[in-house]
Amino acid sequence: MTALAPVALALILLAMIACGGSPPPSRPAASASVVRCGTKHADPRLITANMTLGDITSVLGEPDRDIGSALFVLEWDCSDGSRFFASLASLEPQTKPNAVGFNK
Repeated sequence: MTALAPVALALILLAMIACGGSPPPSRPAASASVVRCGTKHADPRLITANMTLGDITSVLGEPDRDIGSALFVLEWDCSDGSRFFASLASLEPQTKPNAVGFNK
């Protein structure tokens, strides 16, 4: 790997975010098996920050809890003991999350 590779990767990620994309959520490295989350036991890698809350709940099912205070932070329990989250300003189905990822 050249010295410019980390810089190039950072620029690509910044360009994705600036264009409305988001990098895939990081997955806990604790388990080599496929992690499944929510009542529908779905693969959380299908979820992106470009999806709406309605899209997310159609993939994962209803959240297991809301742990937010100023924002809504919805969590879904996962098969490896981690929790997948989506942080939102509103619970309207068309709302896009501010962030998605894993809580350990």
